[in-house]
Amino acid sequence: MASEDCYELRNALTLGNYNQVIGEAPSIKPSPYSAKSTDQKDLTIERDYLLARARMGIKMYSAAIRDLESSTDRSHRALVCLAEYLKADSSSAKAKAVETAKEIVDSAMRDEGEASEKSTLMAITCATVLMHAGSG
Repeated sequence: MASEDCYELRNALTLGNYNQVIGEAPSIKPSPYSAKSTDQKDLTIERDYLLARARMGIKMYSAAIRDLESSTDRSHRALVCLAEYLKADSSSAKAKAVETAKEIVDSAMRDEGEASEKSTLMAITCATVLMHAGSG
């Protein structure tokens, strides 16, 4: 369900239409008639992830961090980590973001038995932090 509802946002993000994503994301809300509460949660997680990615695309790192910092979702935590790395001015702040990325990956590897779409997003986002830092 979340996949269909966020289709336009994903396309706009892929095409670099970040302002379109920022403008349309707030209007995508879970249906009160949804059969499963997990569908509603997944939609909210994906919408918020795409919105933060769009904000990062136009270098609004603080806004992306603010939107996701209270989330417990690993893909959101990884995106906050990436935003903090890209926003960081000092090498110590960058090193902290790298350590956080490693912790997120380690935690996910201990807790999850099989890969899912969300764990893939989390892994790619953390790998992006590590790639920017030049560490493995």
